[in-house]
Amino acid sequence: MAIKSVSYDGYQFDVDMDCFDDVRFFELSDKLESDPKLHVDVLKLAIGDKGYEKFSSHFMKKDGRLKMSAVIGAVAAIFGEADPKESASGNSEKNTQTN
Repeated sequence: MAIKSVSYDGYQFDVDMDCFDDVRFFELSDKLESDPKLHVDVLKLAIGDKGYEKFSSHFMKKDGRLKMSAVIGAVAAIFGEADPKESASGNSEKNTQTN
């Protein structure tokens, strides 16, 4: 498991970067623009249920609501931390074949 610490709005959380090699993660992330509520599912896949509970507690407003802008911002931060050297198939530089 490749864990990376990501920060959004001063809150630090751990992301399982292996999620970028997960089919469901890709299916959901491909639909984010047309269905913004899927950001919640993408965030849960990336940080796990416990991580999501902590995230929600941190960003929960006094009225008990979690702002969607916080979820969308966190997902954007996660994508910003993705290593462009890793392919969609999960191959890192050391596993990539050269011609």
